[in-house]
Amino acid sequence: MARAVFYNVPASGHINPSLPVVAELVAAGEEVVYYASAGYRRAVEATGASFRAYPGLPDDYFPAFGLDGTSPPRTAAVLAETAGRLVPWLVDEAAAVRPDYVLVDSMCCWGWLVAQALRLPTVVSSTFLTLTLPVVLREPAFAGVLTSLVRGLPHLPGFYRAWRPLAARFGVRPLRLDQLFAIPGDLTISYTSPVFQPGAGGSAGRTVFVGPSVGARVDQPEFPFGWLDGRPLVYASLGTVNYDNPAFFHTCIEAFSGGAYQLVLSVSKGDPRRLGRIPDHVLVRPAVPQLDLLARAALLVTHGGMNSVQEALLHEVPTIAVPHQPEQACVARQLARLGAGAMLPARRLSPQRLRSLAARMLHDEHLRRRVRQVAGSLREAGGAPRAAAEILAWSRRPAHS
Repeated sequence: MARAVFYNVPASGHINPSLPVVAELVAAGEEVVYYASAGYRRAVEATGASFRAYPGLPDDYFPAFGLDGTSPPRTAAVLAETAGRLVPWLVDEAAAVRPDYVLVDSMCCWGWLVAQALRLPTVVSSTFLTLTLPVVLREPAFAGVLTSLVRGLPHLPGFYRAWRPLAARFGVRPLRLDQLFAIPGDLTISYTSPVFQPGAGGSAGRTVFVGPSVGARVDQPEFPFGWLDGRPLVYASLGTVNYDNPAFFHTCIEAFSGGAYQLVLSVSKGDPRRLGRIPDHVLVRPAVPQLDLLARAALLVTHGGMNSVQEALLHEVPTIAVPHQPEQACVARQLARLGAGAMLPARRLSPQRLRSLAARMLHDEHLRRRVRQVAGSLREAGGAPRAAAEILAWSRRPAHS
């Protein structure tokens, strides 16, 4: 069997979908060495992979560096600076491990550069919609991505100063800025279906759409499921990056006041005390077992993160997306375009609008049919078993043709 190295960015939204795939690969006999920050050790080792920690990288990489997704050039500059610190060490590590191929997250530029420097075949693990420049230019609704690029232009010199000399040092042709968020590979595993990906037929290279990759998760937070009493459950979350937004959670509390619903708020590292007195029908938690909660939810109110939206669809839960950054807006627009949910821009969010929209959606049979249809496309894509089978078939072909 073959040996692979997986390089990921330290962020749960990137790591969680990869772990069921790694578990499938290990079960099939592959040896996988997985790089992430120290806090992900238990989750990675539960798959059977070997874990190695990046030196000095925090578990909440993006928030730790003040990155909220609103300025792709600034994010690119920070990623490139991180690559400058890690790549020399990782190249030496990889030379000792001698992998047959590399698995790399679609934003993990340092892993991609290691693979290129050592001329190793590369599989990309893509947890986002593919938003390369050609895709964005073909989709007028995604103009917000271009706007965010323009606003971030002052950060471009920092990106180039860090990235170009590093690539040159290892004899690698550097990626363009837009490629840094959709890294090219010999094979790309995309965790959605062709139905949800804009322009899926025109994806560059060999891309396989496998749908959401979900599996058992270690260290799941406890939840008082006995608190649920049969009223429609609304689950609201802003994920683990843009979570510090008391106004959003206050709006949800007011929108679903009156006791007709039960409301669960997942506030991550936000301070619940900033929300004031919490009504009896509302439960505030720093984290929840999301998949278990979605199995019981009537409605999700979310930032529009790819994983949350896909997992809600997989459980046939209607979704209201309130995006806080361009990539989330693209996911929200796709959700609305497919008729499987609604997009409510943050600037228009109010208790009255949220309450009215939720009431309509919870009684909209056409929307429920569309949710079931999109959910079907995600299930039929195959998930982690399909992803692993595609990787194994690719890796065993002569010269990975």
